[in-house]
Amino acid sequence: MAAWLRGGLALGQRVVDIAGAHPDEQRDALSALGDVEGLAARGALDLIAVGEVYAAGRGVDPGEHLRVYAAAAERARADGFSGLRVAAEITPLLADRTAREAFSRWELTADRYC
Repeated sequence: MAAWLRGGLALGQRVVDIAGAHPDEQRDALSALGDVEGLAARGALDLIAVGEVYAAGRGVDPGEHLRVYAAAAERARADGFSGLRVAAEITPLLADRTAREAFSRWELTADRYC
């Protein structure tokens, strides 16, 4: 994920890492980005716990997720970034077929938006 996010930083994008790790572990995992604290302080990097965005056992509403991510992209642009790049580690949330199908619909919606 660090390489994906580093690419976004190189393009002037705000980058977001959504992961289940403790924030300190998240920072350690992204040390390849350089000054993680500095990036976060200037708003170039957001570290978000997966549970804040996705909940196990709860379906994903593609329309609602699109509104949330579109608003985040607009905020990034308003803050002077060229766009928004998100990396989300959601594998543990895809244990059952219903969840996988819901996430698949969300991914298609997100791809169309992009």
